[in-house]
Amino acid sequence: MFAPRPRRTTALSTIRTAHDLCAYVAEASGGTERPLDEYLRALWRLGAERHRAGRAYLTPAELAELLVAAFDAPAVPFDPEWRRLRDQTIDTVPDGYTTWEATVRDQILDLDELVRAGLADASGSFFAVDADEVDAPGGGRWGNLAPRDFLSSACAATFGEGSRDGAPCEDALGLIDWDRFATFLAKGQRRSADW
Repeated sequence: MFAPRPRRTTALSTIRTAHDLCAYVAEASGGTERPLDEYLRALWRLGAERHRAGRAYLTPAELAELLVAAFDAPAVPFDPEWRRLRDQTIDTVPDGYTTWEATVRDQILDLDELVRAGLADASGSFFAVDADEVDAPGGGRWGNLAPRDFLSSACAATFGEGSRDGAPCEDALGLIDWDRFATFLAKGQRRSADW
């Protein structure tokens, strides 16, 4: 179904820094043809499994593993009922996972709305209008519709592509909570030059 991706040369166990994480994900995302909405639905399923297992934080290696696994993992089917949840407050004091889940769900809905509004092609992979970015009817601004571009922008905006002032960042990332993971995903929507 998907084109084979190049073999990864970076070992998952060696991921400690922002540079390691971003390089691993970039290398693994090459050659994928999975639509972004399907990728996000698979990521949602995988994230829910981690959360049910009691994971309040992810190590950089676990985050990389999750992001890469979503290229091939089964995706939850799209459910139009998710639209009803968009404007509802689920919890008055949402925990990080609730925020992350709402972010993923809203992104999936945005991508569906882009296709329905004719702003993206039927596969949801390309803009159907001549624009660098478009606003989804639900309110999200989008500049990336391919998983590779989405993840590249998320890495650049969240972790500075692993560098500070052009020098490689060798600082350990530490644990990544669900709120930071939600921010990572939100920043993937926009082209990295916009951050």
